[in-house]
Amino acid sequence: MPDSSMQILKDAEQIADDKIDQIFNENPVYQRLVVAMKGQMHKGVVKYGQPVRPDLLSLLEWSRHALEETLDKATYLQNMIMLLEEELQQ
Repeated sequence: MPDSSMQILKDAEQIADDKIDQIFNENPVYQRLVVAMKGQMHKGVVKYGQPVRPDLLSLLEWSRHALEETLDKATYLQNMIMLLEEELQQ
């Protein structure tokens, strides 16, 4: 690829990065997600004494762990739905 084409791609990437930064800085949803992620990371380090490392578990073990977390999430969502349905019926 000619140098001019590479520069055009680099410029486009920089524009996209700048736009993403602008969206992030203006969107409280993304900001809260980052705060929540940092909180989860802190809890994990306190609980396990180290951050998550890909080599701690096998792919199968990570998959099982993810499934367990997903099932917990489904339980929380079902409970929330039931509470909202109760509220709507009152």
